[in-house]
Amino acid sequence: MRAEAQPAGDRRATGAPGTSADELAAALERELARPVLAVPDRPAGPWQRSRVAVLLVQRSGAAEIRLSPPPGSAAHRSTLRLRTAQCLLVPADWSFRLDPRSSARPLALLLP
Repeated sequence: MRAEAQPAGDRRATGAPGTSADELAAALERELARPVLAVPDRPAGPWQRSRVAVLLVQRSGAAEIRLSPPPGSAAHRSTLRLRTAQCLLVPADWSFRLDPRSSARPLALLLP
């Protein structure tokens, strides 16, 4: 199997374990043409809510994510399992909670 070649000068983040949050954020900024910030590490368990969208990137292992819609929404709570190399976009004003029993935590990036 042959690896796909990237154009010279293309420095997109690959999601590989060595990729830092800053490198991934910079790559997303270039693609989205807007600022992207890493969410500070917080302990798994408590609900987290953001006024902007949050991109969760599972770089290794797996994690269970619980989602809760904003108050007054007709949507229901749900639980998703993120596996290696999967991403989840949590909409603005939704809450999410990382299961503390999950072996690996996803990288969280704010998309203001």
